Amino acid sequence: MGEAIPRAASGHNVVTDLGPRSLLTDRDLTRYARHIVLPGFGQEAQRRLQDSRVLVVGAGGLGSPVLLYLSAAGVGHLTILDDDVVDESNLQRQVIHRQADVGRPKALSAKDAAQRLDPHLLVEAIVARLGTDNALDLVKGHDVILDCTDNFATRYLACDAAEITGTPLAWGTILQYQGQLSVFWPGHGPMLRDLFPEVPAGDSVPSAAAGGTFGPVVGQVGSMMAAEAVKVLTGIGTPAVGKLIVIDALGVGTRTLSFTPDPDRASVTQLPAAESPTATSGTDL
Repeated sequence: MGEAIPRAASGHNVVTDLGPRSLLTDRDLTRYARHIVLPGFGQEAQRRLQDSRVLVVGAGGLGSPVLLYLSAAGVGHLTILDDDVVDESNLQRQVIHRQADVGRPKALSAKDAAQRLDPHLLVEAIVARLGTDNALDLVKGHDVILDCTDNFATRYLACDAAEITGTPLAWGTILQYQGQLSVFWPGHGPMLRDLFPEVPAGDSVPSAAAGGTFGPVVGQVGSMMAAEAVKVLTGIGTPAVGKLIVIDALGVGTRTLSFTPDPDRASVTQLPAAESPTATSGTDL
């Protein structure tokens, strides 16, 4: 991305300016006034959001709060990738969709919702899965990726593409009442394969349909992922690089665990030759 990197050892943000930013209009100054007056945020951070391109893989449970908050925050360009359609059982937690959207592609439904929030927002909806044939091209054209998918194969594919292209990725996952999130930023901290070296078997955890999903925890994790993306894009705060945030909604507890790169792990330099048949950008979280 080149726009901002995590805090240096001194504790100060290091931001590299690659050129002039878009000017904020009177509409922008009014719409984003509560951002602009924040200490350490200001017009420069808002302009960075306006100039950013964000890829959201998955427009279901996690994708719903991610897309709503990034749309409202003033991200200039959103790309939504999802190959699934809205089912009535999704509406309990996938709050970006409405009853009238049942049967529609989630990517198109989410695009409409984002542009209802901000008609000026540039949104590209792609009704497709993330695969080895498109992952690198999609990822390298964006400043940040948010992995909001519901299966292991796609999560590892997205993170591998991020590592190859040097693109930061905000990652989250849900299991019943619990959630986890982190930020994987190539060159600045450990990646998903440092945290979980092997791709788990697809049936190692129950699906949302079989095990259930507590709706509010999806919103909690997704909102935190959106906050991490904003931090990465603007250079404010300290992103959750090398941190695994674990949320237990039933027990009212949040823990933050630290982890480091595995010195024995070989860097990912290419995607596998063929996509796993279970890899999809479906989002039934």
